[in-house]
Amino acid sequence: MNRDQLNSVVSFHAVEAAYAAVSALQAMPPAKQVMGAAVLFSVLCEELKLDPSELINKAQRVAKDADGFFTREMKALRDYVKGELK
Repeated sequence: MNRDQLNSVVSFHAVEAAYAAVSALQAMPPAKQVMGAAVLFSVLCEELKLDPSELINKAQRVAKDADGFFTREMKALRDYVKGELK
């Protein structure tokens, strides 16, 4: 994994990828969706030698940036999680 590329992902593209992941998972029951996303995250970190805590911190910063510039898209993503996975 090229860490420079990882650090330069535009927040909109990260949200777009999150939508793609949610779309692929949404036919499954909520618990399977959440655990599937968690397993994917774990495997990504392990195989790409990424620190999970560091990646979560980066993701939170990207999400905060997206909240400011792509409010509608982030709201839709948050609404899906709140409405479909709780």
